[in-house]
Amino acid sequence: MPQFAPHRLDAYHAALDLAVRADRLTRRIPRGHRALAAQLCRC
Repeated sequence: MPQFAPHRLDAYHAALDLAVRADRLTRRIPRGHRALAAQLCRC
């Protein structure tokens, strides 16, 4: 029986791209606005 391959799904690639972009964005948020960065990390 073939196994499910999530890496072949468009949604998987979109979610991976979102995670990378959110990580980059949160690293650029100044310390006084860490609550905003925390919200981005929860998504």
